[in-house]
Amino acid sequence: MENESEIYYQIERTKTSQIETNEYDEKVFYSIKWISDCSFIQKFDKNKMKLTDEMKMINNDGGIVVELLNKEDDNCILYQSYVKNFKELSLRNGMFCKINIKVKNK
Repeated sequence: MENESEIYYQIERTKTSQIETNEYDEKVFYSIKWISDCSFIQKFDKNKMKLTDEMKMINNDGGIVVELLNKEDDNCILYQSYVKNFKELSLRNGMFCKINIKVKNK
């Protein structure tokens, strides 16, 4: 992204939840609702963490819409995200890339 610094997060996602961990090992928890095969809405999970006023506002404004766009290669896909009711003000573009895959045995 031009004129923006790159930010890296480790993302663990199931069909209904997501955990983002930043480089300082701080975690943010989301609930996920799929709209289609290529888009979902994520809201901050108030059951797993204390929400800031900004997080509460985003949840009240419909959450964050994430739309998967174009596949760059076998490991990366471009996306855009925005707060549902404020697309023009909050639109961001980025890229999800698989770095490694963890398999949990049950």
